[in-house]
Amino acid sequence: IASFWGALAQGVMPNLSFVNLRNNKLDDSSLITLVEAIDERPFFEQLERLDLAGNSQLTVEGFDALSLAITHGALPKLLALVLHSFSIPIRQLVSHSGDITELDFSRRGLADCDVIFASGLFSAAGVLPQVQHLNLEANSLSHTACRKLAEVLSAGALPALREFRIGHNDSIGEDGRRLIQGACFSRRIATPELIPLSSPNVAEHMAFTAKGSRLPTIVSVVEMERLAANRRRKKSDTRACDGVTQEAFQVTPLSASEIVTAEDNVALATVCRRQKRAMTQGNNG
Repeated sequence: IASFWGALAQGVMPNLSFVNLRNNKLDDSSLITLVEAIDERPFFEQLERLDLAGNSQLTVEGFDALSLAITHGALPKLLALVLHSFSIPIRQLVSHSGDITELDFSRRGLADCDVIFASGLFSAAGVLPQVQHLNLEANSLSHTACRKLAEVLSAGALPALREFRIGHNDSIGEDGRRLIQGACFSRRIATPELIPLSSPNVAEHMAFTAKGSRLPTIVSVVEMERLAANRRRKKSDTRACDGVTQEAFQVTPLSASEIVTAEDNVALATVCRRQKRAMTQGNNG
């Protein structure tokens, strides 16, 4: 591998636009050798597509080195990178990142390697500053990808992110859900499709639903009770709790003691039922 990179660095095939290294035995050291060679003497200047799929020995270390090199200007014409089965649109993510407000990579067959590499791009300063919605639903991700995503989100990647969907990835497990929910909760990023954690001691970041419409903020049981009491006092308001408007839930940030948990969801339903009965009785009176 080192000899191959060395030959390219000496100017062999200067107009090469596609390199297919699929299903070889490349490891992190091989990929880092490539990155170092590019740093010392830029080559692959015409490369538009790089296929590294099927190199199962590549891990976070190699992907991080490659993503860092790309965000610093290596491979300036690279359009697509294949690490598994999905072609990552490199130029779109890097060169036009300021124009992107939504990334939808759902149902694309993404594997951990794709997301680990992309996370390196996300973490680069100035990359994708306007992205508000990220969708990675229904892929083939595990807790390994979740660990890397949680790391970069906790460090401030995708600074404008408001909603992150990663549901229907059956292999992420409870550990993966815990990592993502923890990182997103600290930044007030909604994770509406994640299955609630089984442990009652873990803070869950949940978005409640009013007639199937996702609400934009988290509310505590204390706040729910206050809102319900206020609505009971408004005898002229005949709307049931399940029709409450989104504006009613624009509440102040929660303290640590007001974090929504699975039990809060049950409590919300109880509050709604009580209020509905009270309002029905008031109308009948």
